[in-house]
Amino acid sequence: MDIVSAAHTDPVVGTLLGKDYYVIEPIGFGGMAVVYLVEHQTLQKRFAAKVLSVELAANLEARARFTQEAHAASQLDHENIVTISDFGVTNDQRPFFVMELLRGQTLDQRLDNGPITIEEIVSIAVPLGRALAHAHAEGIVHRDVKPENIFLVQRSQNRWNVKVVDFGIAKAPINPKLTKMGQTLGSPMFMSPEACRGDDVDHRADIYSFGVVLYLMMCGRVPFRDDSLLKVLQLQVSAPLPRPCEVNPELAPELGAILERALAKDPEDRYQHLDDLLSELESVLPPGADRLLIDAQHGSTKAFRQSQPIPISGSQPMIPVAQPMISPTAPAIAAQLPVAPVPASRRPLLIALVFAILGVIAVIVVIMMQRDPAPTVAEQRVPVTPDRIDNRTEKPPRVVGPAPAIEPSKGSATQGEPAIPKVRLQVGTKPIGATVTLDGKLLGKTPVDLELDARRGSRTLVVSEPGYARLEHVFEGADGGSFELVLKRNVVGTTAPRPTSTAKPRSGSNSDTKPNLDIRLTR
Repeated sequence: MDIVSAAHTDPVVGTLLGKDYYVIEPIGFGGMAVVYLVEHQTLQKRFAAKVLSVELAANLEARARFTQEAHAASQLDHENIVTISDFGVTNDQRPFFVMELLRGQTLDQRLDNGPITIEEIVSIAVPLGRALAHAHAEGIVHRDVKPENIFLVQRSQNRWNVKVVDFGIAKAPINPKLTKMGQTLGSPMFMSPEACRGDDVDHRADIYSFGVVLYLMMCGRVPFRDDSLLKVLQLQVSAPLPRPCEVNPELAPELGAILERALAKDPEDRYQHLDDLLSELESVLPPGADRLLIDAQHGSTKAFRQSQPIPISGSQPMIPVAQPMISPTAPAIAAQLPVAPVPASRRPLLIALVFAILGVIAVIVVIMMQRDPAPTVAEQRVPVTPDRIDNRTEKPPRVVGPAPAIEPSKGSATQGEPAIPKVRLQVGTKPIGATVTLDGKLLGKTPVDLELDARRGSRTLVVSEPGYARLEHVFEGADGGSFELVLKRNVVGTTAPRPTSTAKPRSGSNSDTKPNLDIRLTR
């Protein structure tokens, strides 16, 4: 029965689930439940409601599994796991739960639509792995990881997301009796060997299923397939894994090795945590393979352009190149990016080149450290006072001229005598060319750059320029510094004041200044 005909015959359509959710229409059918589009009557917001099917309403095990799914998923708060928001029973006493409404398509549907690229594989595998790792950290094992339970969700502004759904046979610590129910349930082509045998399972069973999903995306097929599901179960338990690089000769050996370890028959030989698998996967991916994931999360449309795909091996496409076919309602995750891959044969040369560059940089650093260190500079901005706002429309540029050659002073160090400590004074003005004096001694026109005796105490810096207010500033001579001064024009018919400041400028603190004085102090 299709969805349209079901909407006319389904007694749930047009009724309320609980007190708040009006049932609009069925939008999906599963093995044990029907999913409906519902709308919250107060919030006027639409959700999806999953209701246990009429055929299984009297089945106690099915009801227990259904409740287990709602309980397990509701404990998990993760952006890549479907959100459960409510639970209840229908008028005919069938359990239901309400979850977020997902728009898009399943990974299974995506794989049926056309070729898949390495960018898509990364953009699906990384969120999926993070979601399962989060569930494992909470003590929950999904036990039914497969493409049908991986949903590629459309978001606004060209964003998309990956959601893990259907925790119907999840193993959770809250109800250990249910771990025996449906122990061999699941999809045989994605089940771990221990699950196929009916053994008790832990989170490493999900790692195996995750590996099968990766294998499917990278090799274009599952490791074990047969018309008989019983035969598939036997193959999962005892048959050697078809080598990924033999199934897909274009697959990079590093990626093939990851698949082989994830799909080890013995759980002890697999990755023990999904975080370890993801870390190793990310370390061997070709350059640019994560571009689609990053661009989609930021809502970029530039990534979604036709171009050549990134080969999964770094040299040739994983699957014959063809433009992926995505339905209008599918998330835009099939972009192919024009990123030049690095052939595996050239990687050692590139690594050697990187180390050579690092060696040159190290030599330069050693040489620079042996030279006289330049004075450390830390910039400070003195607040703009109200009476000089009109004189400045933008942040003044730093005006500092080249440092002239400094002649040794009479007190310079000679053999057997201590060196005189020096500090640097740099003065720039806007406009440039103002006259600078220090303690009454003419220093010249700005920009000024010279060294001073650091043993001196307070110094008075005076800057003057015809047509502008005369500036005075008192500072500690032992500190030196770099000053940027913005001169204020005199108003015709008035006498400009002689602003002074006795503040001791310090990096990271606000110096007290008088009007007309704009100082940027750097150390």
